[in-house]
Amino acid sequence: MPRGRVAEKKRMEFKKIDLMSAGKVSAGIHAILGFIAGLVVASLIGGLLVWLPVVVPSSLQTAGASQQLIANVGFISGAAGLSAIVIFPIAGAILGFLWGVILAFLYNIVAERIGGIEVEVK
Repeated sequence: MPRGRVAEKKRMEFKKIDLMSAGKVSAGIHAILGFIAGLVVASLIGGLLVWLPVVVPSSLQTAGASQQLIANVGFISGAAGLSAIVIFPIAGAILGFLWGVILAFLYNIVAERIGGIEVEVK
C-alpha cells in the first residue's frame, strides 16, 4: 500500500452460519482435544501401571489372588489406556460435530432476531 493512504475499514456482519461447516470445524477441533485427553488418560493409566507390580501383588496375594489375576489386571489397565487414545478422539469428533451444529443453529436463530456478530476488516 502506498505511503500516506489510510486503509479503508469495512464492517461486515455474520448473519448466518452454515450448519455442516460449523459441525465439521467443531468435529475437527474436538477430535484434536479428544486425542490430547486420550493421551493424558493413557499416561495416567500408564503411570498407575508402573506402581501396579509393587502395590497390587502384596494386597492381592494377601487376599489369595493368583499371579494370573495380577497379570490380567495389568493387561486390562494397559488396554484401557491404549483404547482411550482411539476412543476419545472418535467420541470427541462425533459429539463435537453435534455440538457445532446445535450452536450454529442457535446462532442463526438469535442472529436473525437481534443481529449477528459484527467484524471490521481492511
